[in-house]
Parts: sequence; structure tokens; C-alpha cells
Amino acid sequence: ASDLERKRIERDLHDGAQQRLVSASIHLRLALGHADPAAEDSVSQADKCVQAALDQLRSLTHGVYPSALTDEGLAAALEDLVASINVPTSLDIQLRREHEINTSLTVYALVADYLTAAARSSVRDTVTVRIDDREGRLTVTFGSGLDLTGQLTDSADRVGAHGGTMATRYQRGQVVLTTVIACGS
Repeated sequence: ASDLERKRIERDLHDGAQQRLVSASIHLRLALGHADPAAEDSVSQADKCVQAALDQLRSLTHGVYPSALTDEGLAAALEDLVASINVPTSLDIQLRREHEINTSLTVYALVADYLTAAARSSVRDTVTVRIDDREGRLTVTFGSGLDLTGQLTDSADRVGAHGGTMATRYQRGQVVLTTVIACGS
């Protein structure tokens, strides 16, 4: 019972509070662009407070995952994540099987971190996320108009802990981040 309650609390923190803080930050940044000079400092300070709260919440929920990940699998959890975040996203998931929970958690956290960074950067283009598992590797590819690699330190650590790699390249005016994680056969 306590494990179920812990998972519920973790899910509420991640899927609820974190997404609301990201949305509030986006709205504050939009307001900052239209604020009169007298209000700019107040709006900017409010955004800094929201960012601090978001960082604290992320620290608190590090390693936390939504119940959909264990109940319905990685694809369903990612679809829920994309639906809840205020970033235009194209999600293409080509999984041939479910993966070990730690691998799925790493991928989920990576996608969540990337989309959160995109939201903070006020991405204007649709972010593309493609996930594929072939030949014993799980590959996650992100495309956007932004280089967000520097904002993914925690995810890079998780990927590295799985023996995975992250690489950035430029393709047709897009920044493409590709992450590869060995997942066995």
C-alpha cells in the first residue's frame, strides 16, 4: 500500500506540478515580451522564482516515473507526457517490445528533460521525437530548431550510466540529438 501511495505522489508531482510550473514559466516569458518597463523586473523575478521551484521539484522527483510507465509501457507514458506539456511535438515510437524498467525510465526522463528545455527556450518549431529499437539498441532522436544539449546534463548522466551515447549534428537547418542505449536482444 505504501509503495502504491509513493507512486501516486510521484506521479502527481511529475505529471501535475512540474508541467504546471513549465506552463507558468512560458506564460511569464510571453508576458515579459509585452510588459511595460515598470513591470519587467517584477515579471522577470516571478519567472526566476518559477524556475527555482521547477529546479527544486526536479531535484525532489529525480528518478521518479509515472505509473503509466509500469502499467502501460513506455509508449503510453510518452504519449501522456507529450499531451501534458505545452510544446508542439511530433512523437514517432517504433518499439518492437517493452524494455527493462530502468531503460524505459532513462528514455522517459530524457524525453521529459528535452521537452522541458524546449518549453523553457520557447521553441517555435514542432519538436520531433523518434524512438526506435533495432539490433539490440534503443535510439531516441530529437529534432528542433534549438541546440538543447547543454540543458540535458542529468539525462546525459543517466544515458552514460547505461553505457549509452548522445551526439548532436546539424541536418537541413535542424539540430538533431541522437541518443543510443544498448538494450540487449
